[in-house]
Amino acid sequence: MVIRRLLNSLSSKNKRLLCITGIQFIALEAIFLSFSFIDLKPQSTGIIIETRFEKLIQNIDSLEKVVSENRPISLQQHYYSLSRKNYKYIETVIEYVAPFYAKYYINGPPIKKHDTENGNKVFEPHGFQLLEPVFFLNEQGLSKEEILYEIKLLKETLVQTRKKYKSVVPRIEQYFDMIQMELLRVISLNINGYDCAITKENINESIYIFDGIEEVLEGIEDVRLKGASLGDVKKLISDSKKYLALNKNYDSFNRLHFIVNYVKPLYSLLNKMRTELKLSNTPVNYAINFGEKNLFGDAFFNRYYFSVNISDSANVAPQVELGKNLFFDPLLSGNNKRACASCHKPEFAFSDTIAKNSEYNMAEPLKRNTPSLLNVMYQKNFFYDGRSLQLEDQVSDVLHAKNEMNSIPQDVINKLKQSDDYKNLFRKAFKGTADTAITFYAVLKAISEFEKSLVSMNSRFDKYLKGNKSALDKKEINGYNVFAGKALCGSCHFLPLFNGLVPPVFNDNEFEVIGTFSKPDSKKIDSDSGRILITKKFIHAFSFKTPSVRNIEHTFPYMHNGAYRTLDQVIEFYNKGGSSAGSQKIENQTLPFDSLQLSPKEKADIKSFLLSLSDNPFKNIAPKKLPVIKDPVLNNRKIGGEY
Repeated sequence: MVIRRLLNSLSSKNKRLLCITGIQFIALEAIFLSFSFIDLKPQSTGIIIETRFEKLIQNIDSLEKVVSENRPISLQQHYYSLSRKNYKYIETVIEYVAPFYAKYYINGPPIKKHDTENGNKVFEPHGFQLLEPVFFLNEQGLSKEEILYEIKLLKETLVQTRKKYKSVVPRIEQYFDMIQMELLRVISLNINGYDCAITKENINESIYIFDGIEEVLEGIEDVRLKGASLGDVKKLISDSKKYLALNKNYDSFNRLHFIVNYVKPLYSLLNKMRTELKLSNTPVNYAINFGEKNLFGDAFFNRYYFSVNISDSANVAPQVELGKNLFFDPLLSGNNKRACASCHKPEFAFSDTIAKNSEYNMAEPLKRNTPSLLNVMYQKNFFYDGRSLQLEDQVSDVLHAKNEMNSIPQDVINKLKQSDDYKNLFRKAFKGTADTAITFYAVLKAISEFEKSLVSMNSRFDKYLKGNKSALDKKEINGYNVFAGKALCGSCHFLPLFNGLVPPVFNDNEFEVIGTFSKPDSKKIDSDSGRILITKKFIHAFSFKTPSVRNIEHTFPYMHNGAYRTLDQVIEFYNKGGSSAGSQKIENQTLPFDSLQLSPKEKADIKSFLLSLSDNPFKNIAPKKLPVIKDPVLNNRKIGGEY
């Protein structure tokens, strides 16, 4: 959705940038060595990166000069593009050593940003994506002084990034980490419209990235001397660049062909080279498991990266079994009639088919639609407003909520202790800990571990990525390419999870303002104000977490309010530009104000692709019977609850 954000974020004449926030620059470097870029194959990677930094900073100096002198816009565009080119050469390094700078000051989305881990600060947009419409759309939202300020800020941020890189002195295995993460960035962000939004030079810029990757590898002496696979890697990099050069049209680019035939084999070759060089995995808790040789293989993700309490990982299997029983047991509710499975039904990908389920007392509907729990462990925020940061907290919130489960922790514990079956399950799951005796934490932990086991990553689309070329037909392949390209869906629903967790670091969950209507045939925005109720930040008015579109076939009705019954309605909503097609306007909407202009065929192909993401192996996971309770009345409770 970055194009959508970009076209809207600079529309106000009153927009004025704030001073530097979040970074305290300790000094400004004013003098740089000046030399021409030469063939650097014999030199070290450090010198190569230094030279690229130097060229980039020189480009930005030139950009500042031509802007200050009011030189022709074509010349300003030239130096902006040249700066982008040299930035892409070393994006691999910059994003790894200075992710904060990259996100907020160099090449982040051109929208105001607020992350709870950064306290109360609302960060103004800065960097390349903010400047792009200035030079290529004749955007008048910034004054000349503001433009020059942004250029200077970009330059000084890069100066600090260069210092940081020099102080880090990466090890060989870290360069491999950088490259493998960059490959994921290319296929999930760069060619999916996450940046370079106006010029759509995404394919060309990917060529520069591959150039930079090759330079990094050739600058490492051990790789040149001992990496037997280097020749194969260079050949595949060269082939990748040739394919990119021959297929530069952003809208028609065959992303799946590029991923399967070029990026995946390259990723595997890099992993093979790591083995040849006897490189250990970097001892950092990354989302990506660099020990998995296959891009998107079964062990691609580090399971415990997504858990806040990563050390509490003993006895997971018996905890999952216990959690399954608790999930389907209405004993956890205040009236012994409602279970987690009452709303999260296995046959509907752990969602339901109701716009909004009933409140505990059945007097009113709940505030929001029931989200799917499949792949819930691959998230960093929970609920549509993102108010919980840990899965155990999410479970606790639901159990405590008077309008959902209306549970009292001690009452739940007392009921569970009436069951010898449950006592045995807790004893196995929490052997040797205080939770053996049945605690509320143990209840939360067991349910969360069960939910984490609900992994759905073996759809026909996944099988195609893993090498089964017959898993998708032509319509579905084209549907993904439209989804990730012209329709811009892939700039919010990121490959491979297709939720709002931003690759390749997967630590930032996006929230979008799309202006959902109260119902499809209405032009009135739904009254739910979303995340602003949690953060109290104006940028989050009507903002909601981006959910996954995996298993979307089974998770109807759609949107946070369940207003849309069919996929066709949802696709048409986005095609028309969200709330801009209605009578109300939302200031921070992240959709364009005009139509995507999708053809009937393109819309049909997108739908076909979305249906290829169906994969629910848990339809019949409910236990055949619940643990026996000594109380004869409670013992007659219904599996999955009554309502």
